[in-house]
Amino acid sequence: MKFTDWNTSCIWGGITLIALLFAIFQYFNKKGLSKKRVLAKSIISGLLILIPVYFLGQRFLIESPKSPMVIHKPVFRSTPVENLSEENVRDMIYKYNFYSMGHNPTIWRNPTGQEFKNKFVIHHEGQAAIDLASGLMWQTRGSIFATKSFMEAEEYIKQLNANRFLGYKDWRLPTLEEAVSLVNRVKAGPILHIDPIFDVSVLAIWTCDKLNRDRAWLVLFNVAGANHYELDSFMGWARAVRGISG
Repeated sequence: MKFTDWNTSCIWGGITLIALLFAIFQYFNKKGLSKKRVLAKSIISGLLILIPVYFLGQRFLIESPKSPMVIHKPVFRSTPVENLSEENVRDMIYKYNFYSMGHNPTIWRNPTGQEFKNKFVIHHEGQAAIDLASGLMWQTRGSIFATKSFMEAEEYIKQLNANRFLGYKDWRLPTLEEAVSLVNRVKAGPILHIDPIFDVSVLAIWTCDKLNRDRAWLVLFNVAGANHYELDSFMGWARAVRGISG
């Protein structure tokens, strides 16, 4: 779900605008102008005030990383696990009641689960999205041109940090629970169980969690589930994430 923190502010902004238009109307009315001219001048004056305020708000309140938003503290584990078993994954999915339709019906499927209630705010002209509900900033695209092995995904993250992607150098691969928090019950279009703000060419993403020394966990948005694959298999893409503080 796409979300901005203007929901409450817009209500008060609307009330303020009405009051301002009324004041402008009264001002021109006292000039002895006709009702039509008073109304026309009031509307034009209101628009001249509203339009710049709107675009300034779009730029500085929504796009700015320092916008005054209410951001929840991180709710998911952020450190990698080297031996995350199938039983661990099953327990995690039921702990958060994640919707999951993974390949193994007895281990990590939860068809009656609910999607995590993300509250996304678009940042950096669509290159990133902050989830106010989880306290995470996500790269919206990722390594879109080709699937990568686990090692290549790690190298991709290193390059992002070396280049200070969007001004940050603490990007990382998500943990499994962070990645599963992006899974939606309903597909965005005909392909993926994920919010449409994310690039639909990224069908599955590597996580930093491993089953063992040879296999790591992925989240597959085309099937709304998780599975583990060999580290050198080209089964997933890389999508970077970083924690943010409220």
